[in-house]
Amino acid sequence: MPGEKDPVVHLESDAISAVCQYQLYQAPPSTILLYPSIETMEQNQEVIINSIGVSQNDDEDSLKGVSDVEWQNNQENDPVISRVIHIIKNNLNLTPRQVHQENDEVRRLLLERKRLQLRDGVLYRRTGGKEQITWQLVLPAAFWEKALRGLHDDVGHFGIDRTLSLLRERVYWPRMQKSVEDYIKSCERCVKRKTLPSAAGKAPLQHITSTGPMDLLCIDFLSLEASKGGCPKF
Repeated sequence: MPGEKDPVVHLESDAISAVCQYQLYQAPPSTILLYPSIETMEQNQEVIINSIGVSQNDDEDSLKGVSDVEWQNNQENDPVISRVIHIIKNNLNLTPRQVHQENDEVRRLLLERKRLQLRDGVLYRRTGGKEQITWQLVLPAAFWEKALRGLHDDVGHFGIDRTLSLLRERVYWPRMQKSVEDYIKSCERCVKRKTLPSAAGKAPLQHITSTGPMDLLCIDFLSLEASKGGCPKF
C-alpha cells in the first residue's frame, strides 16, 4: 500500500552463501536443470531407481526398457563413445603420442580401456571382483542429465555420495563425480534445504556455578566416530 514501509528481511550468511553458490552453478538458458519438485512420499522409489538400472546378472545387462539396438545407435551418435568403440573393434594399439592427439574426453575414456567391453554391440565398463561383477553402461552425454534427474530429483534428493553410488551401480561416464557435484550444487531444492541455523540462535557458553552446598554439577560428554577421511569428530 502507498505510504507503507517495505518490511526488512534479515538473511542469514549461510543462506546467502548457498544462494550465491546456486547462481554460480546455474546452467545456461539453453540447458534445463531445474524441474518442479515432486513429493517422493507419493512415489515408489524402487520402481524409479530400477527403471534405469543395469542388472548385475551377466545374462541381463542392458538398461531396462531400452533395447541393445537403441543403445548401439545412441552410442554411435556420441562422438566420444563412437571413437572409442572404433578403437576397440579394430583392436588398435595406440601409441602414447597417438593417444595424446585424441581430444580430452576420448583420452579420459581410453584410460578405462582395460575395463571396457562390447557386449551385443553395446559398450560397457566392467567393475567389481570375481564374485560380483557389475556391467556399467557407458552412457552417452545426451543422457547424463536424465540419469542425474532420475537418481537425484525423483528419488528423494539424496546427497552426493548416495547419488553417485546409485549411478555407479548402473552407468558410467568420465568425471561422473564432478557431474554429480555440479548438478547437486545447482539443485534449487537442495540449496534451500542446505541453510543451517545461525550461530546467533545458540545459547552463549557460561561458567557452571553452584548456588549452595552439595549442589550436583553435571557435564555431558559426546564422542563421535571418525569421518570417512579418517579425521576424528569431537
